[in-house]
Amino acid sequence: MPLYWIIAAPLLAAFAAPHLVRSAGSRAAGVALSAVPFAIAGWLLSEAAAGAAARVASHDWIPSLGVQLTLLVGGFERLFLLLVSFIGGLVLIYGGAYLDGDSKAPRFFSIVLVFMAAMLGVIAADDMILTFVFWELTSLTSFLLVGYKFQDAGARKAALQALLVTGAGGLALLAGLILLTQITGETRISALAAHSETIASSPLFVPALLLVLAGVFTKSAQVPFHFWLPGAMAAPTPVSAYLHSATMVKAGVILLAKLHPAMSATPLWGFIVAPVGALTMITGALVAVYQTDLKRLLAYSTVSVLGALVMLLGFGDAFSFKTAMFLALVHGFYKGSLFMVAGTVDHSTGTRDVRSLSGLRLRMPWLALAAGAAALSMSGAPPTLGFISKELIYEAKLSLPIAHHLVTAIGVLANSLTVAIALIVGIRPFLGDHGTAKVRHHPGWGLVLPPALLAFLGLTLGLFPGWLDAHLISPAASSLDIDPNQAKLYLWHGFTPVLALSVATLAAGFFFFKIRRKFEMAAHAMDKIHFITPTALYLTGLDGLMKCAAFLTGWIQGGQLRIYVRVTLGAASLLVLYALYQALGEFSLSSQVPLKFFETMVVILMSVSAIAAVLAKSRLAAILCLGGVGYSVALVFAAYGAPDLAITQLLVETLTVVLFSFVILKLPQIRNISRGHTRRWDALIAIFTGLIMTAVVWKAVHVQMAEPISPGLVERSATEAYGRNVVNVILVDFRALDTMGEILVLALGCLGVTALLFRKRRPHVPHDRRGEHEAATMGETPAASEPAP
Repeated sequence: MPLYWIIAAPLLAAFAAPHLVRSAGSRAAGVALSAVPFAIAGWLLSEAAAGAAARVASHDWIPSLGVQLTLLVGGFERLFLLLVSFIGGLVLIYGGAYLDGDSKAPRFFSIVLVFMAAMLGVIAADDMILTFVFWELTSLTSFLLVGYKFQDAGARKAALQALLVTGAGGLALLAGLILLTQITGETRISALAAHSETIASSPLFVPALLLVLAGVFTKSAQVPFHFWLPGAMAAPTPVSAYLHSATMVKAGVILLAKLHPAMSATPLWGFIVAPVGALTMITGALVAVYQTDLKRLLAYSTVSVLGALVMLLGFGDAFSFKTAMFLALVHGFYKGSLFMVAGTVDHSTGTRDVRSLSGLRLRMPWLALAAGAAALSMSGAPPTLGFISKELIYEAKLSLPIAHHLVTAIGVLANSLTVAIALIVGIRPFLGDHGTAKVRHHPGWGLVLPPALLAFLGLTLGLFPGWLDAHLISPAASSLDIDPNQAKLYLWHGFTPVLALSVATLAAGFFFFKIRRKFEMAAHAMDKIHFITPTALYLTGLDGLMKCAAFLTGWIQGGQLRIYVRVTLGAASLLVLYALYQALGEFSLSSQVPLKFFETMVVILMSVSAIAAVLAKSRLAAILCLGGVGYSVALVFAAYGAPDLAITQLLVETLTVVLFSFVILKLPQIRNISRGHTRRWDALIAIFTGLIMTAVVWKAVHVQMAEPISPGLVERSATEAYGRNVVNVILVDFRALDTMGEILVLALGCLGVTALLFRKRRPHVPHDRRGEHEAATMGETPAASEPAP
């Protein structure tokens, strides 16, 4: 399969999705559209099983900047492409059943397929600029998906919050990638590892690292940017299961892993990345355990796992890197399944409040089995994949050279809370007697099979970790020059301290599950300091930004054209002045144009005409004086050997003066409607702008950035265009398309003016006779009024 089809196929399916949904229904459409990501997953799985080498596809995009459309699919990319495409196929099936009968279902399928293409692009793109393009496309499509229920103010607010946070991080990421390009001269991410020493020794390394980490932390919901992820639970559950468990939130982790070989050699990497990840891990777990909404429980637990992934990458060693790859795969299985379980429960009962859910196993036994299997994997109970990943995490923490006891203790606490969360989400709603929530309908296979399949894989693949290690995890590490032999995936490591920690984690998790009410009371007590939470700080900052924008808008855009002109000219002149100041040392006062009597007199005439236009007391005098400026320009053209331009200028100025003369007959006389100090400010801005533009022209005369093209145009005008008037040849031959575009613009403007001048005005009709008038214009006889009762 050509690599570009990995991205092109979902995009083509996105175009076909609306028609397919309208013609076949959302259930059938979801099954049909899932064939696209399943085909991609099947190809990737066959490549992994065969141990295929890395594949590269590259085409020039912006050659002048060294930007290419480069896709790279090696072992690392294959792992995450497989995860995104396989779960994406299940989400399409699940979404078709979940949104059955929803009028907005066509929109959902189109956007989620575009998001899928963007996410696959983030993983496979090897060029930095291409990566950024796909990165931002995931943010835009996420905004549309979170705001799927756009009638709901809460959904719109959550979508805007996610867009602002991740979008701001995206801009920081772009700046960081540009700095990396300046340091290394490379635009391909895979080539950065060879310049790791150059990057570490560069004075731009610190700002580049901080900017890249800002983009990564916002995308992957690290503290203090984690608050957007729980808010995004306003999206439909298929969106949450896909974007906020297995794909988009891992985009930051994926990029962090790609940059790991190039940037992790310095101590600053570990000092920033690992502590932020550890703080996020424990914060997410602590906040999750007292939530009562199933999706918010899972959202905060996702924040915790994302923190664990970032922490492992921050450790910087090969063992931790390989553990992070395995944890990312395991988390996609069990968290995607539990999100779908929560959505199915909500779809069938109408609530996600765990306090009113119990005894659902009697009405939804297959869903209960899926939830239980996923909860076991999330808890890290044997023989699931979660058990293996948890033991690897503990082993990575215990092998740290410093602070391993503290890090391990934090990990045990976070994992114990994760066990309690798994019991709350996957076990509690299905055990016990019937709760207050009633099952309104039995879920169909489309709502049960996808979560059951993910849970089954998380449960059974734990029995065959060697295959995963050989074909997915180790190749992922090897492709980024990480030694895969540092960590081995085994279900049984023997009686070790790591096993003791696993048992203690399960016991502590069950204890926390029993005392979860204590966490709720502690959370209520913490409400007194809610104003210093990241969410509150974001809202305060956004409110201040909106007030500042309203003030500036009211000040600058008050409806007066004079203010608009002032601001535009003033801002442009100040920016140009700054540029001129930077080049002050290169400024030359010598003139390359000899000063002659005729040109001097023309300039004086032009200046006198301009001043007279400003001081004129009547509109007609002002128009005539402006015409004098135009005629002076025509004299300049004639003096420098451009008679055709001079004639054109004379005709244009004559026509302008005549037309303005007709128009001003309809206008009142000039009156002083502004105060003296206002006019003085206007004069100052005008003089300042004129001086700046004069300096720019003077500077331009002394700048020669390349060989002039005029000699070549002169030579080619006769031989290729068969014309001796170079200006005419440029207009109608060399730049014919530009000229045609200008003519088209003028023609459209003339049509618009003509339509306004000759449009028929509707006669004024009194309101009480408007119905009779409309009937008469349509050739109908107005009906006689019925007598009043």
